[in-house]
Amino acid sequence: MFNFLKKKLPPNVIESVKYSDFSTKEFYENYFIPKKPLLIQDASIDWPLMKKWNKEYIINHAGKEECTVVRDSRPAASKETSTLENYFKNLKNCSTLSLKEFNKGDKPIFFKDLIFPNKLFETTDIYRYFFFHADNNSGTLPHNHGDAFNFLVFGRKSWVMFDADPTTSPNGYNLLLQYNKKYPVGTHSSEWFVSELLNIGKKKVNYYNFIQEPGEIVYIPHRYAHTVLNLDEAMGLVIEKKRYQHEQ
Repeated sequence: MFNFLKKKLPPNVIESVKYSDFSTKEFYENYFIPKKPLLIQDASIDWPLMKKWNKEYIINHAGKEECTVVRDSRPAASKETSTLENYFKNLKNCSTLSLKEFNKGDKPIFFKDLIFPNKLFETTDIYRYFFFHADNNSGTLPHNHGDAFNFLVFGRKSWVMFDADPTTSPNGYNLLLQYNKKYPVGTHSSEWFVSELLNIGKKKVNYYNFIQEPGEIVYIPHRYAHTVLNLDEAMGLVIEKKRYQHEQ
């Protein structure tokens, strides 16, 4: 009796759209304002970063940029730094994920290979950004932040995502706190995927599990917890967007 309650709930199916088939108005009304995750197909496939970015290009054009060296799946806790040139040439079995605030007047070297304007954000919308590179089987453990767009240049990423805003999803918020305690600094997202993916459906939260391919953009809503496992070596860029000015 009531055995069905013990079964794992299947993940929600993330909505996906083609970049060419939707408008800025539709994005804000249907996804940004209601905070709904979205997979945008063929989004950056024709952008310069897709044609140019590889290790050699980054070394030659951004090699002197300071980066964070990450040796687990809690990048925000890492204090180890390097240059991107040294990272790519001399450091092995690690990742880089360097979060930087975007100030008016900044012209980050990575941005010259993006297209402005686009349907998702303008430079005046940008709060923070980071370039990332990661080895196969690396990733990030459950965490959340502001609205963000993940641009994947190469590789594949497995995502798990759920609402962890305490005002709209207290169960999700408490689950995120549990994961943060269970998977501290020094642990890896591969451990989470092995131990938790088959059980998250029993946690009374609605969640998404999907694969991101090169050229696709993942929209991560404000305070949505997300866990990522890189299925291949991966490179890309994340833009974190301001929200308040669009809710007035």
